Amino acid sequence: MADAAYAVLSKNSRNFTGNFTIDEEVLREEGVVDFKKYAVDPDAPLMADFFIPNIENYPNTFGQTPERRKSINMLKKAAVEEDITKTLETMKKMVSKEIVDKMSGVFEFTLTGEKGRKITLDLKNGDGSVSESGCDDADVKFTLADTDFAPMFSGKLTPTNAFMAKKLQIKGDMM
Repeated sequence: MADAAYAVLSKNSRNFTGNFTIDEEVLREEGVVDFKKYAVDPDAPLMADFFIPNIENYPNTFGQTPERRKSINMLKKAAVEEDITKTLETMKKMVSKEIVDKMSGVFEFTLTGEKGRKITLDLKNGDGSVSESGCDDADVKFTLADTDFAPMFSGKLTPTNAFMAKKLQIKGDMM
């Protein structure tokens, strides 16, 4: 934006050297209110650069309208649900009699979040099973956010780190 560069270069260098500036802020200080003329596509929402500090202070500046935030949140929730579903499918494929013989325990996972759900991993009975229901007689009960479930099982979040960060609560006999 040449206009922003001109405004910055026109300032007294003794008072304005070494400042980090954002074009939009500079132009606003100069009195510009209509930024559509600076957009390649005036109808497209602007997107913030990733290097901008305190980006949360710019919620409506870069296309973050309430509708857009709602859409982004819906996409994030859908991604979490998809990750949980994929994790459960993988768990079901991995459960076997061999694992049941080694583990011999029933584990209940209570996932907190908007949907809230319970998942039971039975590694004690028969060939083992994974079900989307609670279990009153689980040996160990875990409580964690739905957003942490898939990362914990994929190894992106270790159970130890989750527990230490109070993202994971454990009740029951781990042995």
